[in-house]
Amino acid sequence: TEEEFLKLINSEEANPAKEMLWNKIAFFSPQNLWIMIKLALAKNLKIKTEREETNPAKISEIDLACNLSRFGYREMGLKIEKGKEICPEYIITSILLQNNARRIYAIPVILMKNKISYEMLIFLAKKYKKASELLGILKTLNKIKKNEKLENAIRILEKIGVKGTIFSYESIKEKMRLYNAI
Repeated sequence: TEEEFLKLINSEEANPAKEMLWNKIAFFSPQNLWIMIKLALAKNLKIKTEREETNPAKISEIDLACNLSRFGYREMGLKIEKGKEICPEYIITSILLQNNARRIYAIPVILMKNKISYEMLIFLAKKYKKASELLGILKTLNKIKKNEKLENAIRILEKIGVKGTIFSYESIKEKMRLYNAI
């Protein structure tokens, strides 16, 4: 929506919308992009851009730990240092790319405790070939706690032919309870 886009381009977090603006990339309806920029300027919003594209596979451990903590998932034993603020969709994609069994359970917690752009998350999961894992997590999470946005994201992924990976219902539910996400 218009509001979501304006929030993204005004955010301090690294996110794909700010990266697209730097290169003036509009993959759908370019005239709307310029209308939105005009609207942002009329509202005196500062338009922030990122010169470099964030690669979720290269997010540093400091930035990852810092952002996991920001989004409600604090790992035991880790000292949290100030890192670069990165949107939750990039953090989730980074976790999916790591194939770290322990960290994968942070994803449902982040999804439940934060406002997520599922469209952006699906885009990133497809781009980095992790849509199957994302669908599996979303389906499992939806069994634990029904949610209209989750169901819509699941429908989108299934319509584009993604087959979900199976995740442990009990493990995800236990981790969500531990982090007060259900």
